[in-house]
Amino acid sequence: MKTITRRSALRSFSVGAAGFLFGGTHYASAATNIFNAPNYAQVFGKNIPVPALNAAQELASAGIATMNFTPQDGWVVVAKNGQYRAGNIPDACKQKIEAFIKAGHKIQCVAFPPQGSSSYLVVSDQDFAGFQLDTKLTQELTKLKSSGTRIKKVAFRPKRGNDRWIILTEKGVIAQNIQDDCYQMLRNLQESPSVSGQPVRKINDVSFSATGGWNVCADDYAHNHKIPSGCAGQINNLKGQRLQTDLVVFSTQGWCVISNQSFSQMPTDEIRTFEKAVRGGGIWKRMSISKVPGVSVGVVIDNKLAWSCSYGFLKTGGTNAAHPESIFQAGSLSQLVSTIGALRLVRLGKFGLEQDLRDDKLGFATPISASLKIDEGQEPTLGLLLGNRCGFNVTGLKGYSKGRPLPNLENILNGKGGANNFKVEIKKTPNTAFEPSSGGYIFLDKMIKKITSQPANRWLDDNVLKPLEMKDSSFDVNIDNKYVADNNVAAGHNPNGGMLTGERYRYPESSAYGLNTNVKDMANIISMINQGGSFKGQTFLTTDMVEALLTRVNEKEQPNRALGGLNVTPFDKINATGSNFRYSTSGQCVGFRSILMGYPIQGTGVVVMANGNAKDGPRFCFDVANAVIGAYGWEK
Repeated sequence: MKTITRRSALRSFSVGAAGFLFGGTHYASAATNIFNAPNYAQVFGKNIPVPALNAAQELASAGIATMNFTPQDGWVVVAKNGQYRAGNIPDACKQKIEAFIKAGHKIQCVAFPPQGSSSYLVVSDQDFAGFQLDTKLTQELTKLKSSGTRIKKVAFRPKRGNDRWIILTEKGVIAQNIQDDCYQMLRNLQESPSVSGQPVRKINDVSFSATGGWNVCADDYAHNHKIPSGCAGQINNLKGQRLQTDLVVFSTQGWCVISNQSFSQMPTDEIRTFEKAVRGGGIWKRMSISKVPGVSVGVVIDNKLAWSCSYGFLKTGGTNAAHPESIFQAGSLSQLVSTIGALRLVRLGKFGLEQDLRDDKLGFATPISASLKIDEGQEPTLGLLLGNRCGFNVTGLKGYSKGRPLPNLENILNGKGGANNFKVEIKKTPNTAFEPSSGGYIFLDKMIKKITSQPANRWLDDNVLKPLEMKDSSFDVNIDNKYVADNNVAAGHNPNGGMLTGERYRYPESSAYGLNTNVKDMANIISMINQGGSFKGQTFLTTDMVEALLTRVNEKEQPNRALGGLNVTPFDKINATGSNFRYSTSGQCVGFRSILMGYPIQGTGVVVMANGNAKDGPRFCFDVANAVIGAYGWEK
């Protein structure tokens, strides 16, 4: 299916000079229901030319195919039966409309680029014609015509340049230089709630207001930004009457909302159900309450990424929206991925889960507090390290702000040379208590480097991320410039929603906090675990390794704790089929929160990544994930 082009090509440009009003035209000053035809057709308008309202009234009973305004408030209304009315539009446009109708064409849309007093575009079910169009737009329309793809609408952003447009087709959308949050919504609506299905709701209209706002309608669903409150209210009123909003049109001063039909009961749509079910009034309201600027959600079904949606922005007050490809800092969620890397080393025979970290074969001394005596049977092992029961100190990490020199691994381990942590060492007797320890994973960095002769970040990139096709992810402390240049990297935010100084902190502690990733890539982690270590038909980890990953480390204390920071469903809570067995882990670092959950028997899972330390802490990501779980009934 033809879908939206890369977001890098859709970035907003600065707003140019204001448009001009067409002198001498009379405007309807109130929102008026000018016609209520027996086939549910309704037309509401405010501050649009009176002749345009009268034309819409006259043609409404036949169903309105298109209505639009020129930058000077000339207007055109075309009915589905071929009748049309127009005022102050280019003569060439009128002639082309008449020629298409005479030839038996059905007019799909008439649109007017913002520059050029004679600019126009007429699209029929068989052809298109226009003047002073953007070259890229003409090329795309020609391709669609050649392929026989029906074009439903073309819309232009007003006021500046003819190169800002969107084509809505029966198969998807193609766009250039539209607002990024509008692009985000279009992507979300095109996502399918099933792996092989089509979107439940078909996008039927996209429009742009003269004040920089936009509106998207999809059957019974509408979402908009910065449009007049009366226009948004009328769209909601139609929905309350079970009437579909088919067209929303903006003039220089006003707006018009048109409904040609009612809508029937829509099929179940788990994505929209999830959005509404997020605790606190739905996803958008909850983000506002929790002071989270942006969030991405990825859902796995049948052990494949079924859909991914994003909401909000990468920076508070910014114009670049969050998208499923957007890069977030994983924080302590990194430990699950680095644990998988450690298991790869075990599979390769480089070290054993039960092997003593004090073994001379490791090639360096394990740091142990001088005051700690370790008796026989209390040996520190790799398995205990990965299960956060090895007794290492340094619970969390502070990160390093932009411009601050980064310490090397040895300095971090010794707590010297600019490192902002205590010396990493085993401070408590191994296997006596569960205690999250970033220090253990810093020690893992040194193990990986010694065993593989590569820095941990590079080895993890090449031996975990690459074979799992996590193409946008990296443990490199410096985020790849291509993502920064594409304005596709999330900035971290404090609990009050303020952006961090320098946008994000850096974490040279690779295995502990160093992963930069997105929800689409993390979905591959869920898929691999769910399939017992297999990924796309290849054995990445053995079944035994995955079993070890998901096995409780100690049954006496914290019985639901497994390796890599995972929580697993206790045996006494698992149902007869095992379908409700779940593993989960959350991640955090300064400015970011995340959560990952998987259901191996069902082949499902969800990952949520947010660019804010929500005021309600990890509860935000949990509630978003839980809304997905509830929409699908995975816990039933």
